[in-house]
Amino acid sequence: MDKKKFFSVVSIAFVIVSLLCGANAKASVTDSISNLLEAVETRVSYDSLTDTECFTDSTVTVEDNRLEKFRAAEHDMLCLIAHCEGVKVNAYWDPHGRVWTIGFGNTVRPDGKPVRRGDRIKNEEELMHYFTAHIEGKMFEDMDTYLDMDIMSNAEIVAMGSFLYNCGSGVLRKKDGSPSEIAETANNYFATHSDEAKQALKKLMDQKVRSGGKILPQLQKRRDLEERVMFGELLLDNNGELALENSVNFSECALGGIYCLGNSLPADTLDLCNQLENIQGKNLNDSIQSQLKMIPRQQPVRYKAKKSVRR
Repeated sequence: MDKKKFFSVVSIAFVIVSLLCGANAKASVTDSISNLLEAVETRVSYDSLTDTECFTDSTVTVEDNRLEKFRAAEHDMLCLIAHCEGVKVNAYWDPHGRVWTIGFGNTVRPDGKPVRRGDRIKNEEELMHYFTAHIEGKMFEDMDTYLDMDIMSNAEIVAMGSFLYNCGSGVLRKKDGSPSEIAETANNYFATHSDEAKQALKKLMDQKVRSGGKILPQLQKRRDLEERVMFGELLLDNNGELALENSVNFSECALGGIYCLGNSLPADTLDLCNQLENIQGKNLNDSIQSQLKMIPRQQPVRYKAKKSVRR
């Protein structure tokens, strides 16, 4: 059906609907349209739709599926990131990044403005808003654009998410907007899982361990942890369902467990996780609540009555 005939049918339909609504006030507009569409037999061929914008919704569905897959990995991603970053409800100065930071290592507020001195997170809902606004914003957009998320496993999304959370998702693209070497190498690994692709991706990730021109052992240990998760050497068990030697429940590991130890890092990441398990007040949920309890409550202002001055 050509466009002229299509718009003619739509126009006639609109007139009929108007007449039906006027003749029978009890029939709703929705009912009238439904009855009309059932009565009119209009067939549009598949070929006639391909050169129009009718398939826009199908594209959105694909993107929605990727976002749904990404959101399914968010809890595991949060547990891993929190174990590396820690959580602070009051803004603090990061001496390595030389920027004001808050929450789970956030340098930007949910509204897109930079974190500033004196900023304070008021509750757990706002804390999570900082996290989701960051990962579901530019980070997901870049991952969706430059990584083949359709073939990525949950562990690969989680590990890559932690890596980009720390390094910035801009590492996935070149200045001209084309995929970077990291993006191309990662996609090759996700597609093949070959040892050659694994070693190539590991080499590129291991280069991202500098801050202010200096190599930080904390970042080296974080890259090691992310790689182990991505390559399946450590299994995510944040629901406590697995009983395997290489499964780790990061929701029960101390927040900031890597960064807070400074230079005295254990030789093995798995040992680190085992050492920090089930420390009272140090796991994900307890630490968030402990941080929130540190926020001073505003005291009511009391005004003293001024004494009358005798003259």
